[in-house]
Amino acid sequence: MQLTTTQRRVGGVLGVVGPVAYVATWAVLGAARTPYDPVSQAISELAEVGAGTQPAMSLAFMFFGVAALPFARALRDVLPGDARPA
Repeated sequence: MQLTTTQRRVGGVLGVVGPVAYVATWAVLGAARTPYDPVSQAISELAEVGAGTQPAMSLAFMFFGVAALPFARALRDVLPGDARPA
C-alpha cells in the first residue's frame, strides 16, 4: 500500500525531529546534571532509576523509537527496489 504525500512528509519530518529531540534532550539534561560527563558516562545514566532526569530522558528514548517507525515506512515507500533492509 502506497502512502499519501502527507504521510510520507510526516514520516520524513519525524525522521529528523526524533533524533534532534533525542540529542537535544541528552545535551540539556547532561548539562543540567552534575556531575555528568558525556565522554565517560553512558547516556542511559540520565535515565537510571532514581535520577531526577529519568522521566525526560525516558520520554526522549521512547519518542525517538516511535518516530523511527513512520520514518522507516516513508523511506520504504520512496526508495526503489526492496527497501526492507533500510
